[in-house]
Amino acid sequence: MEENKEYINEMPHSFELSYSFGLFEINDDTIKQFVYAKNRRRLANSQIESIYRLLKSGKHFEAPIVVDKNLGSFRVIDGYHRLEAIKRILAKHKFFRIVILLVAYPHLDDDARIAIFRKWNVGRPQTMDDFIQSVADRIYFIELVRKNFP
Repeated sequence: MEENKEYINEMPHSFELSYSFGLFEINDDTIKQFVYAKNRRRLANSQIESIYRLLKSGKHFEAPIVVDKNLGSFRVIDGYHRLEAIKRILAKHKFFRIVILLVAYPHLDDDARIAIFRKWNVGRPQTMDDFIQSVADRIYFIELVRKNFP
């Protein structure tokens, strides 16, 4: 397989943003390019385990991993459960490789990331808890509780 290339297609987006997409190989080295937001949704271990079993059986998930591309890293917008399942496999099988569809937006602000998450997230619908988690760092009361709660 050829090395990862820049994305091959540009698509207009309803938020007047464009994204690029293409195939991307995830392996023990490239998994390090994916950065998790501190305010990401809570992960469901059952969902990670289900994807892990799927991948171990030689099958593939259909959904793309959606990221905000910034300075050589990929800040994950949608795909946390899939990436965690891949990390689990890589922890046991260092030479595991998988080619995924990667959708990358350039330099998004927080509001755009939230809107894009809602657009792409099809695997597990966003709950109210997920939404609050995504904006928690902008809510003064939550910040106050986190700092001062015993």
